[in-house]
Amino acid sequence: MDPDRDVDIQSGSRLIQLTSLTEWDHATVTGTLTVPEDLVNYVFPDDEQDDPPGTLFIAIRCQQTILRDREIVKDDSVPAGEYPFEFDLDRAMIRGGVELQPYLVRADDRSEVDGRYATDIGSRLASSDEWLLEIDDTDLPEGLLRPHIENFSEMSELPSGDHLHYLDMSDAERPTLYLNGDHSAIINVMESRGSTGPDARMRDAIYDLVEASVWPQLIIRTATDINQEGETRYDWQDDVLDLFHDKLYDDADVDEAAMNLREDVNDEDQLVTLMQHIDDAVQQKTEPPEQLINLLEEGLK
Repeated sequence: MDPDRDVDIQSGSRLIQLTSLTEWDHATVTGTLTVPEDLVNYVFPDDEQDDPPGTLFIAIRCQQTILRDREIVKDDSVPAGEYPFEFDLDRAMIRGGVELQPYLVRADDRSEVDGRYATDIGSRLASSDEWLLEIDDTDLPEGLLRPHIENFSEMSELPSGDHLHYLDMSDAERPTLYLNGDHSAIINVMESRGSTGPDARMRDAIYDLVEASVWPQLIIRTATDINQEGETRYDWQDDVLDLFHDKLYDDADVDEAAMNLREDVNDEDQLVTLMQHIDDAVQQKTEPPEQLINLLEEGLK
């Protein structure tokens, strides 16, 4: 997006329209979250209110792609006050609209107080209403990994009906992620739009399962296509590097990660280490323990 162009928000509106903007690769979202003092006093016991053990973050979700991310705004301690934030959105990972919702969760465990307060790390303490960034119409070109729902039992080119998903890379320029419509109950949950409740928790856990399979395939394919100059073959591979470069190789920029990937995938002695790096990078992105804890908490309610 033009670095000199700002998009203002109408007072009282939770819809941010970007549909008039075209041909942009990244957008920077800035704002401020306010944590009221009465909220801190309500969700934390008296002896924690001077230094409330919390994490304040913004959940970032796109229903039309597999984007589910978070931006940590304040970690460890969240006293009452205002907290500015800034993060980037990658155009390749979003279509239609992006949902932004702030959350406050516990940052550590403590023994039971009196039954009124949440005591487990990761327990949700508060959330705000959802904001929507309207990006474009759904008939524009597809982004990276926008899921397609098909009944696998009716398509001979797809795996058997027992599969939940399939990443088709027969057209290497445009990988396609298919979800199996034969499993209608699962698909209904995956298409749920809520941010809280059991369906939302189950949806996030299912997508973690899908991502754990899909991202390693895309990373390996990217690694095998990088040339001696560190250049990728397809545009989507640049998006993969943007997402994972610093997770695969600590503090590496995109160019360094590309060269490291190329070297590691072509060195049989490094393949085991590379696969471990990929597994670690994907788990950093999806944070499966947190999603499962959230799901378990919903089941215990």
